[in-house]
Amino acid sequence: PGLIAADADAGLVEVGGERQTVDDTVRKESVAPAFRSIDGFNPLSVHVPIDRAQGVTSEVLTPHGSLLRGQGFIVDMSGTLASAARAKRAAMFAGYGDGARDAAGGARGAVLLQLRELFDDVRFYAKNKAAYDKAQTRRLSMSRVNLEAMIDVVDGKLPLVFDVERASDILELIAFADEQHVRIVVDCGREAWMVASELALAKVPVILEPM
Repeated sequence: PGLIAADADAGLVEVGGERQTVDDTVRKESVAPAFRSIDGFNPLSVHVPIDRAQGVTSEVLTPHGSLLRGQGFIVDMSGTLASAARAKRAAMFAGYGDGARDAAGGARGAVLLQLRELFDDVRFYAKNKAAYDKAQTRRLSMSRVNLEAMIDVVDGKLPLVFDVERASDILELIAFADEQHVRIVVDCGREAWMVASELALAKVPVILEPM
């Protein structure tokens, strides 16, 4: 029994200011849903026993970046090499703040515009894999490996966690989730309290930062 850190990077980041020790971000890609946080996890990191000593027995290894950041995995803090093999995929992570806005073209509306295009491409790919293999489809906005990674999201099997703060943005994402029939989670949610009723009605979980 213990605490679960829902947004963590122990074993992915040793020293935040030293790029050689940071494995939680695909820096040159704004759309990287196939990126798996667990692939860079070091269970022998010095941060793992520190977190465990403070009562944290499991963590969701969270990818960072701009728009579609990749897949987060839940892993135990046993500090054993076998812990990586036991890890389970938990969610897809995305942004909706300044980084995502800049990656999409400089406007929040452009973020949803790009996400709608991506979701449409994933659904098209899922229905036309044979034609895609024969290069008999229209050009799609993501590579095969990224398209495959998003299928469970658009099918509602895997939640999409948005790093989002503003109440107005949260309402936009609730409407987007309803439109696309996908499951979302609000992460950080500094102004989530302002739209608590809407979140409850939509059954959208919220992960709050301690501060």
